[in-house]
Amino acid sequence: MISSKETNASMHYDVIQKNAEKKIISMFAQLSIDSFTSENKVHYFITYYDTVENLLNRAGILMYKTYENGSYYIKIDRIGISSTSSTNRKEVFAHKVEAKDTPYIHSFFLINGISNLFSTQFSIDLEHVIKSVIPKITIEIESSGYKAFSGTGFKCHLAFEKCIYKNLVTKRKHENDELVVDFQAPHKFLDEFSKFCTQLEKYCKGIIPKNERRYLYATRLTQPLSKDAKNKKFKKEKVKKEKKKKEKELRPEDRID
Repeated sequence: MISSKETNASMHYDVIQKNAEKKIISMFAQLSIDSFTSENKVHYFITYYDTVENLLNRAGILMYKTYENGSYYIKIDRIGISSTSSTNRKEVFAHKVEAKDTPYIHSFFLINGISNLFSTQFSIDLEHVIKSVIPKITIEIESSGYKAFSGTGFKCHLAFEKCIYKNLVTKRKHENDELVVDFQAPHKFLDEFSKFCTQLEKYCKGIIPKNERRYLYATRLTQPLSKDAKNKKFKKEKVKKEKKKKEKELRPEDRID
């Protein structure tokens, strides 16, 4: 397997209008690009790993397995870095793996990746931690992709994603529509990418910048319900069931005269 570091710039948005995808793809003139090229839809998962005691989380380390461009990778990142940054390029350690591989099989490379990304010395035994990690959160994603091109040489990728966040510990899930815009041009076009994102937000009010990492977002939205929240949910479901029952009783086809 080959280990590598990758740098990227991206913007992440919540999609709050159903027609946002259609609207954005039709406004290439306002976005100062020449065209959008549609790609095949992709269905994939992101799996976040940690120990039962959340030792990686507590150390600021994010470890996850993802599928990109036909290949699987285990990646190492910093939890504290915002996912929305059009001008800052963040470093992520990426190690190519097979579909069924677990992190422990590649612990040697992952430990090196952690050491290269973090200047601090960890008091935890990283090999033991990686051996102990389990899947904690998964995101199932249905993605519709588009490439944006400009005659200047600028290009970026837009992915409209239907996401299902599942917390494997709390057994809760959350669904959300999102847009990820990835920079895919030489470094000199970073300013043009920033301008593209500014225009995107100006002309399409159906998207909102997402200032939270997916892992933190998933953790927040799928955390255990409080006692009050559980009671409220129970009462809401009870009212819904009673309403359906009454509607069924009132349907003429169900009456026997």
